Amino acid sequence: MDKSIKDKGRKNISVISRIYEQIKIDIEDYYPKIDGVNLYNITSSSGLIRIILSYYLALLKTSLIYEDSTNHPFFLVMDEPRQQNLDFDTFNHFLEQLYEIKEEYPKQFQVIVASSVKGKIEEKDVRLILNKVNNKLIKEITE
Repeated sequence: MDKSIKDKGRKNISVISRIYEQIKIDIEDYYPKIDGVNLYNITSSSGLIRIILSYYLALLKTSLIYEDSTNHPFFLVMDEPRQQNLDFDTFNHFLEQLYEIKEEYPKQFQVIVASSVKGKIEEKDVRLILNKVNNKLIKEITE
């Protein structure tokens, strides 16, 4: 079947899901690869962060699916995923993917996202907001 016809039926599948389907983890070095090529070596810095986020989601979801045969702590910490100029739409889509996994596997994993922007994080999931007037992480010493 013509590739363009196949792709038309896949328009509703998210970008991250399409990447998830294509990525293979190399059994020798555990790097994510597409067609045997290490993804870290074939993209820009903003593209790289998309790959890294997709990789983390893929590892988390795979470990949840195959819980009895994987060794994953079900815990992710992400420090400023937008630092490489990740656009807001992609950041929000990433958050939506996390919420989908959360619905599918409630209370089975924990993700900490440290970010300068809230994006589509639901208010009930925000635990700490820094840089408010009386809630600074680093304070000036006035002595």
